[in-house]
Amino acid sequence: MATYDQSSPRAIGALVAAERIRQGLTQQELAGLADVGVRFLVELEAGKETAALGKAIQVLAALGIAPRFEVSDETLRKADEILAEPDAGARRRHRVGKWGVGGGSDVFRSRSSGRQDRKTRGTA
Repeated sequence: MATYDQSSPRAIGALVAAERIRQGLTQQELAGLADVGVRFLVELEAGKETAALGKAIQVLAALGIAPRFEVSDETLRKADEILAEPDAGARRRHRVGKWGVGGGSDVFRSRSSGRQDRKTRGTA
């Protein structure tokens, strides 16, 4: 088995297309196997830089391609610690930005005063 050292979106797309063709699959067949849309697969194979990572991994898995990452031991240990934290993903996903969302209301900072204002959804 060979190692593929290219990591650009275009190179990953070419790898997906080449393996799909080698396996004799159409784009529609692979999309069905990977549970993604045909449009997503077409864009992935074309090297679209904003392709969703989770879906790209689904396509690679459907083709039997396992992504490998070269990282330092320290990074690997830290990643294991983060994965072991209870609900670590939710904590990182819920960051309130300039137009942050919380519960049933939108919280935003006034551009002029910098103070926080609250606007409840569905009200004028």
